[in-house]
Amino acid sequence: MAGPTNALMWAVVGVWAACTAGAWADYSDIMAVEHPGPRRCEPIRIVACQDLGYNLTSMPNLVGIELQKDAEYRLNSFKPLIQYGCSSQLKLFLCSIYAPLCTPQVPTPIGPCRDLCETVRNRCAPVLSELGYPWPHFLNCSKFPAHNNEEHMCMEGPGEKMPPHAPPTTSPRPKPPPRCSQYAHAHKYRYINATGTCAPLCQANISFNSSDKSFAGVWMAIWAVVCFAVTLFTVLSFLLDAAAFRYPERAAVHLALCYNLVAVGYLVRLVAGAGRVTCHADPELGVGVAVTEGGLHTTCALVFLLLYYFSTAASVWWVMLCVSWLLRAWRGWTHEQILRHSSWFHVAAWGVPAAQAIACLVLRKVDADELTGTCYAGQQNTETLVRFVLVPQFLYLVTGATLVLVVFACLWRARGRLREEGMKTDRIDVTAARVGVVAVLYMVPATCQVGATFYEYVERERWLRDPSVRPNMEVFMLKIFMSMAVGIMGGLFLVNGRVLNSWKQLFRRFSARKQPLPAYLQQPHMPQPHHVHLHLHKHPPTHCVSAAHHRPHDGPADVHGYVPRYPLPAPTKHHHHSHSARHKCGSETQV
Repeated sequence: MAGPTNALMWAVVGVWAACTAGAWADYSDIMAVEHPGPRRCEPIRIVACQDLGYNLTSMPNLVGIELQKDAEYRLNSFKPLIQYGCSSQLKLFLCSIYAPLCTPQVPTPIGPCRDLCETVRNRCAPVLSELGYPWPHFLNCSKFPAHNNEEHMCMEGPGEKMPPHAPPTTSPRPKPPPRCSQYAHAHKYRYINATGTCAPLCQANISFNSSDKSFAGVWMAIWAVVCFAVTLFTVLSFLLDAAAFRYPERAAVHLALCYNLVAVGYLVRLVAGAGRVTCHADPELGVGVAVTEGGLHTTCALVFLLLYYFSTAASVWWVMLCVSWLLRAWRGWTHEQILRHSSWFHVAAWGVPAAQAIACLVLRKVDADELTGTCYAGQQNTETLVRFVLVPQFLYLVTGATLVLVVFACLWRARGRLREEGMKTDRIDVTAARVGVVAVLYMVPATCQVGATFYEYVERERWLRDPSVRPNMEVFMLKIFMSMAVGIMGGLFLVNGRVLNSWKQLFRRFSARKQPLPAYLQQPHMPQPHHVHLHLHKHPPTHCVSAAHHRPHDGPADVHGYVPRYPLPAPTKHHHHSHSARHKCGSETQV
């Protein structure tokens, strides 16, 4: 290579070295990783390693990566150095580390031999040295087996096929660009070679200071507890008396359930702490950095699913609520008719958010939020913020608002028709009022959320790159409140007299105490002799009449104030038995 081509390739290697050398510095020793056997071999799916003379590997590899797609992701960062061609065995050497040879007869993965490592190092180390970077510490050749034998099997390599590349002398040595220099606080970032992004250090104050974060935590805790309590009461009310919630209002119950789980997401963050949710100890860097791939971090992924999935599901349930109103106002569907088709509501309301959340996890778009210490989509990537947050929120809001306008148009037309016929319009007026109130309770907070997200999209790059520009704290506090305000106000709106009566009946059922029996029922029971026969009547118990009408003619009344319609036999010495017979009037003495 000569002339412009040589200079261009040298610049490419310089950029690569600047991005990767820092990540190598504190890498753990490869051979210290234990690989318990036996191991299950699997075909190599890494494209760069499929033409090297072996086709089976096993995971985790020599650097502890457990999935081949992650290993390929890391291996691709070495492409500039491979294309530069400092060593013909560089690809084999790297593949033997990221996709080591596996054979069923050997319980451990087979990596490179020491000679292979030294050959690659002798030819590629000068290239790195010219750029001011030493040979990576984690590629220390003394860690690899010296010879390929029965005790320590390793791959020797076919040998070099070309002379080593001498550093070019005709072109000036380019200075490697400083990493993350585009940010105002570049020293608080670390470049992640695997993702090609700059991640903030854990607990670093970049856009917000410590007092802002403390206040946000308290503010978030207050409204999360209130939202959880109100929406939990609404959900339990539905479980207690589902008949009290009829469509279209029943869709609002599912919306309250979504906001209840959003509040749970905030509470999980508060209990676990910001460090356990958003901080990740990167073994390559040796320091803790903010999570940039939340799908690989369990606690971060859990908080993300609770916040992102259920907030999106709440937005879709808002659209389903508007569809229910439209079916009621336009088609005149009853609760039973809507209920028969409600399965489609559930498919849309739970399926669409699931597709969005899975896309974020698969594409690794989940990252940490500096202010709240939660994990969401697009908190460090503006493009992700637009695609997965701003655009869906705006579409759901506009769709619901459009359906509400159509509902009002249908109600207005129906009201005019009833007035022409001289009929009352009270029911339509009440329905329109309820639709309007619920629409305002949802659309105002949702509009504030969309506006706050748009503000973050427009201004984020400015306050990250210009130290004199700071974000507006009030906008973010409003966004946190509005993210739970719909659940709070919507849950309270669904509480009505029937719901309260259901709770009162439940409390009475558990709090009611056994009343003491009257004195006449506390008398000891005396068995009846067999010679006493009770008079059985074919008439209903109503033949027992009040003693106020028959006491002068039919004899004394019994303990309940009733006397028999027909005179009983004269009392005998066993008069307590006849008294028992009279007492049973209207019960087992009737047929």
